[in-house]
Amino acid sequence: PLAMIGMPNCSLLTSIELSAATGIAPNGTSSWTVPLPGDRALLGAEIFLQCVAPDPTANALGLAMSAGLRATLGW
Repeated sequence: PLAMIGMPNCSLLTSIELSAATGIAPNGTSSWTVPLPGDRALLGAEIFLQCVAPDPTANALGLAMSAGLRATLGW
């Protein structure tokens, strides 16, 4: 839980080794493209993702967390 930093009812569901910022389109969506090498060693690797978005009404910090996403790499 992130209540200690002003985000009650929010949880950080991923580790934070890599963080990236993207813009938010007028329709409220965002995207992030990551080129991956064609290395067979990456087949089946799992990555975990979560977004944070500005929301002034969500809590004292003015941020909201998305649900977590687990993805398996493959081609």
